[in-house]
Amino acid sequence: MMTLSPELQSSLESKIKQFEEERIMPLLSNMELRGMKIGALQKARDAVKTVLRERGRGRVGKL
Repeated sequence: MMTLSPELQSSLESKIKQFEEERIMPLLSNMELRGMKIGALQKARDAVKTVLRERGRGRVGKL
């Protein structure tokens, strides 16, 4: 194993830390977040359509 001078050791640790930070990816990309929002909107629209359809059939609100 090679021993580095304190200056080189510090430089190496800084470069390793910078490299690791650059490789960290966000948990979700912007496109994934957008897709989730679009999916949630579509699900909400489908729910509204279902309620309106059932109201038209007289099934919603009756016990």
